[in-house]
Amino acid sequence: MKKNTYDVLADLLKGIGIISVVMGHSGLLFPANFSSSITAFLYLYHLMIFFFVAGMLYRPEKYPDPYLYIGRQLKSAAPLFIGYNLAFLLFHNIFSRFHLVDLVPIDKNDFIISAVSVLAFKHTELLTGALWFVPMFLFSKALFAVGFQSAEHCPGKRLAHITFLALTGWVGLYTSSHGMNLHFNLQTSLLGIPVIYLGYLFQKNRSKWIRFANPLSCII
Repeated sequence: MKKNTYDVLADLLKGIGIISVVMGHSGLLFPANFSSSITAFLYLYHLMIFFFVAGMLYRPEKYPDPYLYIGRQLKSAAPLFIGYNLAFLLFHNIFSRFHLVDLVPIDKNDFIISAVSVLAFKHTELLTGALWFVPMFLFSKALFAVGFQSAEHCPGKRLAHITFLALTGWVGLYTSSHGMNLHFNLQTSLLGIPVIYLGYLFQKNRSKWIRFANPLSCII
């Protein structure tokens, strides 16, 4: 019988992340005097949960070649990202004509430019703005996989892992805190790599850490 690899905990964490993202973008749910504080709290962790889960699900023994892992991630995300963006692009002028969305009509040349931009993993439509997360998340997982496997093949691999983790974390913190918005929001990709590491280390020692799991520790 095939072993069940379904991870309920990973799905629960992703569910918390999704709910937190929705709540963080729905300030009207909260009283005015609490809205900004709650939103700030949600923004501390709502995206990073997905990086943590990516680390939990990472299997270095399954993908000793990091580029196979990257290919797997692209195969999963690229068709949905491109298809979703192109669908909204096709309806751009219809949304504009019937005043469904406040958009300026585009001509054939604009359409071609936007379509090629979508193929380069850039969103061009107002209604697909949230998809900025997809290429940023893919970049983070790709950089993590390459760095992780490179460190594994170094003579002092523990030091190599620590150096890679510290370097990406520092660059991510520096660029984010100084408002340096890199292409594809790479500053967030770098910031997420140490969190992917945390997810991987948690999964590797899950039987030990799960004993300390309770509502308070999860919030912390």
